[in-house]
This record gives sequence, C-alpha cells and structure tokens, in this order.
Amino acid sequence: MQFNKRFTHGIQGSVAYTWSHAIDLNQSTATNNIFFSPTPTSYANGDFRSEKGSAANDVRHRLAVSFVWSPTFTKSNNFFARYFINNWQLGQVTTVQSSQPVNSTTSVSGNAFAGALVSGSLNGLGGGFSRVPFQPVSNLDVDAIYKVDARLTKKLPFSERIVGYLQIEAFNLFNTPYDTSRRGVEYNLVGTTLQYRGDYATPSSTAASPDGTTNRRAQISLRVTF
Repeated sequence: MQFNKRFTHGIQGSVAYTWSHAIDLNQSTATNNIFFSPTPTSYANGDFRSEKGSAANDVRHRLAVSFVWSPTFTKSNNFFARYFINNWQLGQVTTVQSSQPVNSTTSVSGNAFAGALVSGSLNGLGGGFSRVPFQPVSNLDVDAIYKVDARLTKKLPFSERIVGYLQIEAFNLFNTPYDTSRRGVEYNLVGTTLQYRGDYATPSSTAASPDGTTNRRAQISLRVTF
C-alpha cells in the first residue's frame, strides 16, 4: 500500500507499507551466487520438504515514511530573505522493518557419529548442513530496523547561473543502531555430547554498508551548480 501527497504549499510526502512472506526449502540468500550456495541442504539426504520454512531473505513488514518541506517564509527577494530566511529545504526518510531470520546451527567437532562419511558434518554427508534439526527453519530473528535519515539544505543563489547548496545530512538521526548478525551456533557436538553455547543468539555485528556501521553518522557538504 502506498499513499502519496503531491507537492503543494511547499510540502510533499509518501507513506508505503509492504507485507510479504518468502518461503523456500532452506536455501541461503542470493548474495552467494545465482544458484544459491549451498543449495539446498537437508538433514536427511534429499528430504528437502522437511526444510520448508521462511526464507533467509524474508522480511515480513516494511514501512517507509518520507517528506520534503520547502517553505516560503516571506515574499521578499532582498539579500537577507534569499540567504537567511527563504530557500531552506528539509527532507527525511523513516524506515521501520521487521527482522530477517537465520537458522540456529550446530558446530560439529570430528565425526557426528560412527561411520560418518564426512567429518564436521551434522548428518555425516557434508553439503554444508548445520541447522539444529529439532529447531524450526529460520527460528532466530537478527534484529528489527528503526531509523530516520534526514537532510537540511540551504540554497545559495549566487547568481542566475551559479547556485550553491549547503547540506547537512544525518543517517540514523536518533541513533537507534540495529544488529546485522547474531551468533547462531546453539550447540557444540563433541563426540556424542551436545553442549549448549552460552553466547547463542547474542549480537555479533552492527556493521552495514555503505558506512560500515548502523550507528548515527552525519556529514556536511557544499554542492555548486553552474
């Protein structure tokens, strides 16, 4: 659903909400390659239907609210009005998004059982399967996203052909960082002993592109067009 307000009286805005549910057979995200690597994996060899669940790139809810406000405070066109009172613009984008899921996994040391073909593999067959088989697929949420990005722009009309734009931008303005990964290893399998990991589900990273962090960032720039 999307609602738009066209530019009138110096303001325009948009509200967009998306509900979706991506389901697959335990493929990884498409960031690996076009064929999803590893693709797909199952605890029982070839029993892919038992791996059916929410996809790794599933995002159930996403809300985006944006507006741009360009007010005219005075009809005067003198120097003070042009450079101090008028020619301001404020824009913002608010994003609220539910968490993407990951699988709880098991770290295997040696052979999972006597006669296993591949060491370090939970099912003894390799293929990259490590999901805890008695947990649902995609059972662990990483983190939800709540952030506001904003920009304040001052237009500087130096002449008819030369115009400057002084911009102050803030990303995640209210500094609500979110985790981008969690420690998904729930158990260590050593011999035949299943050991619970105390650091399971704890945050492991808040890194994100393009700035390397989900914390608040700010920048000031001057753009000149001519």
